[in-house]
Amino acid sequence: MNLVITEAQREDVDGLCNRLRDIDMLEVSSLGGTAKEALLEGFDGGMIFTAKDKKDNVVCMFGSADAEVGDAGVVWMLGSELVDTYKKDVLKLTKKFVQKISKPYKKVYNYIHEGNKKSIRWLKWCGFDVDCTRTYQFGGENFYYFKKDLSHV
Repeated sequence: MNLVITEAQREDVDGLCNRLRDIDMLEVSSLGGTAKEALLEGFDGGMIFTAKDKKDNVVCMFGSADAEVGDAGVVWMLGSELVDTYKKDVLKLTKKFVQKISKPYKKVYNYIHEGNKKSIRWLKWCGFDVDCTRTYQFGGENFYYFKKDLSHV
């Protein structure tokens, strides 16, 4: 295994925010913020984790936070170009952690840019329903809604 996932530390944000994948940067800016603001927001409740390689480079950060309604949570992940370098490890490790960050909720959801094809495939592989039949506009860009119902688990 080439990656280690740990609870995120605030200093991890600096290791990732200037190295985000272009598609992640587009998502963040479309939602009206900077990469640093988006990542720091993750520390406001919920859970947040960092995946690093053996050289201590931040590969990605991901987590969940309480949604504004009911027993729902918002899940997210932002990554560097190293996500592609460590694709197999990211797939294996993050699938387990998706279950962990989703556990406190009856439903988890978020929006993903329609052009983020790799992440859409990953979400489906992790058991999310991605509604590609309808788009939602954020910052002039099209996003798909995705969710996972956990009420029956």
